[in-house]
Amino acid sequence: MKKSKINLKEWRLKVSNIGLNDNIMSLCLEIYDIIIQAIERLHNNKIIHYDIKCDNVLIDYDTEESIDELIESGKIFKIIPNVHITDFGECRMFLDDEDEFSIRPRGTDYIKSPEMLMLSRAKNLDNFDRRKKYGTTRKSDIWSLGCLFYEILTGEFLFYDDN
Repeated sequence: MKKSKINLKEWRLKVSNIGLNDNIMSLCLEIYDIIIQAIERLHNNKIIHYDIKCDNVLIDYDTEESIDELIESGKIFKIIPNVHITDFGECRMFLDDEDEFSIRPRGTDYIKSPEMLMLSRAKNLDNFDRRKKYGTTRKSDIWSLGCLFYEILTGEFLFYDDN
C-alpha cells in the first residue's frame, strides 16, 4: 500500500484553517461518500471494522505536491484524494448472519454504538440475564459512520468525554 502522509483528522485540521466554505463541505462529503462505499464493501465481504473514526482513515493524493501546497494553490478543491480505511485491529470477520453477532466489546469508547456500550455494562449488572442476547452486528459500523460524519464536519468527536 502506498504510504500516506496524513490521516483524515489531520487533513480536516489543515483544510479548516481555510474556513468552512462550500468547497470544503463538498470535498468532505465526497470523502465521506468514499468511506461509506468502502465500509459497504467490507460488510459485503463479511467484515465489521468496529473502529471507524478520522484517525483510521488515511488520505493521499496522486501528486508530488504536499497538502499545504495543494491548499495554497487551491488545487485541493479540484482533486479527489485517495482514501484508505486502516487499523483493522478491532475488526471481525464472520461467515453468515448468525455468526455476525459479537459479544466482545470492541473499538474506541466514544464512537461505540449503544448496544456495544450495553455489552460492556450488561455483565456488571445485578439483574444480568444470560438468556437475553446482548451483542453487536454491522449496525455498530453504521452508528460509527454517523459519528464520523459529525467528526468530519466539525473536527470533533460527537460523544467525547475525558472519563
